[in-house]
Amino acid sequence: MVVALVDPWSALIAAGVVVAVPIVLVVLGRRAEREASASLAGLRSLATRALELLDGAVELRALGALDRGREELAAATDRAIISTRASLRTALRSASALDVLAGLAVILGLAACGPQPPDAPTLLNQSSQHMLHLKGFHFQMQISGFTGAGEPVQSAQGDAHPPDLHARVNLKEGTILLEVEVVFAADKVYLKSFTGGWQQLTDAQLAAFFDARTLFDPQAGLFAAMRDTTSPTRGNSERIADHDTYPVSGQVPAARMHQLLTLIRDQGTYQATYWIESPGSNLWRARLTGNLFDASKAATITFDFSNHDHPVSVTPPPLG
Repeated sequence: MVVALVDPWSALIAAGVVVAVPIVLVVLGRRAEREASASLAGLRSLATRALELLDGAVELRALGALDRGREELAAATDRAIISTRASLRTALRSASALDVLAGLAVILGLAACGPQPPDAPTLLNQSSQHMLHLKGFHFQMQISGFTGAGEPVQSAQGDAHPPDLHARVNLKEGTILLEVEVVFAADKVYLKSFTGGWQQLTDAQLAAFFDARTLFDPQAGLFAAMRDTTSPTRGNSERIADHDTYPVSGQVPAARMHQLLTLIRDQGTYQATYWIESPGSNLWRARLTGNLFDASKAATITFDFSNHDHPVSVTPPPLG
């Protein structure tokens, strides 16, 4: 049962081989038995013929047919030798086929029962620590579902080495989608709007905008929240960005998610899923679902990560 959960295809193949080995062995064994029995009958016939020839040697000599008897005996012996060799070859092939099938069964069995991935809590803890200590990474954030007027952010992408971050953010203003560029560096925040030019934001301006630093804050951000995920379960392996990952799903308190993005409601619980590479502990995707921005309407926030541990350096831009 554990094998099937880890790798269903390998377990199925191994089971098929285990079933096939006895069947193939029986077929090959019966064939070898038939050929060996035929060869044994030939040898018995040869022995009987030899005795008859010996008993009639005097008559053969008298009749001048001794040479013909010798030739017949030699020919019969050759036929018996050829038949015996064929039976031996069949037996050897049967043994070789059995060895191959048995070896294949062992290999597949070992593969299916090989090293198991860590359990869900271990995956979360290892990935949390790993992501918190990266020298940098690239991220994409996408918000779908209901957001409302109080949550203008639709998506963001950029490079981060928390707390420093450089990103482009898409904001929804009515029916218009606007893109702004933001830099968090040296404990200051800089904004470059669609009108051009960089300006430094005050704390009050930032509070009305979007403080992306909290997304990956070492204490309150997403990576730290992984350790606060309750009742986690690990799913079967999935390919994300051409990497083998294990999805780990669980519940996260709404108040905990409110810390990483203040626009999220702080009541109830939300469903969180993390796609974690093992071995390696890279987090490739994280998804938060629930009534995030309205008590009766669902929304989803999806993070995708890449360029793990690529150094990121963010410097303040020139103002003006």
